[in-house]
Amino acid sequence: MRCCACLALLALLVLAPGVSAHPLAPALLALTETDSGEVAVRWRLAAVQPTGARLQPVLPVHCTPLAPPRTALDGAAFEMRWRSDCGTQGLRGHAVGVSGGGGSGINTIVLVRNRHGETIAQGMIDGGASYTVPQHAEPLAVAMRYAELGVTHLVFGPDHLLFVAGLFLLVSGWRRLLVVTAAFTLGHSVTLALSVLDVVRLDPALTELAIAASVVWLALHVLARRLTGQADGMWRATRAPWFAAGFGLLHGLGFAGALREIGLPQEALGIALAAFNVGIEVGQILVLGVLAACGAMLARVPVEPATGVARLVTAYAMGTFGACWCLERSMRALELVPATP
Repeated sequence: MRCCACLALLALLVLAPGVSAHPLAPALLALTETDSGEVAVRWRLAAVQPTGARLQPVLPVHCTPLAPPRTALDGAAFEMRWRSDCGTQGLRGHAVGVSGGGGSGINTIVLVRNRHGETIAQGMIDGGASYTVPQHAEPLAVAMRYAELGVTHLVFGPDHLLFVAGLFLLVSGWRRLLVVTAAFTLGHSVTLALSVLDVVRLDPALTELAIAASVVWLALHVLARRLTGQADGMWRATRAPWFAAGFGLLHGLGFAGALREIGLPQEALGIALAAFNVGIEVGQILVLGVLAACGAMLARVPVEPATGVARLVTAYAMGTFGACWCLERSMRALELVPATP
């Protein structure tokens, strides 16, 4: 049943267009207050948009552009920068938004930073929606937003998804599986906090390469278990919570890269970090539940599934995805290809 569930997940990844890691922020509207009372605007979105989508940022009516925007194409992303004069009213208490979504479902992350570069507000909106910049950080609203971001990042991060799927295959029993995934969460919580707080900082390209290698490593263990049929020392270690916690330390650096791009509200830093971690854990449990449900449905098919073949196909598919990511990220680390947003 577990193999069938993971095959269903792999099929979704294959059918999904343009599988890549962390498609967390399709668009970004960053607004930074300056010493002179002006607002520096950064508008970034994917260069290729769905049919009918013409996203444009919308600032409060009292904000006046001071000069034409500077435009640039950075890899697969289009970026515009300019300054606006928002006068004494500023941004707090006023609505900012995005128009031209055209029902495409594209989300936009809105960041508002003060003149020291500290994030004072953050929100996620759909195309055509607006976000009112709060006067002060609201703890409950911050917790809800960052928990949502944690769930989104886990569910739409294919490399993290496959790692959780590998744990699903390797660990027997729901109680032990939840313990192992909780250990994974504990591991990435440590490095996520240390990285975001600038206690630990590693090259993002090397971090992403190592995460891809972890997927290959896990696929090899799934494959070895099928071919040898023996619970050797390494196989038993792979199922241990400390093993998942160790890889969680690595994946936490990847989560930190996305969270650093999004930004953290300095007035509620601890709440945002904790909520993001809770969101990732909730996302993991949701993924495990979906895998179990898919496996239960596929197990009802009259044709007896070839479990051994399913495990082999799952392991090879996981390894193939991981190896492709390793190649792509190795080239990126060597600056042979541009990074995608």
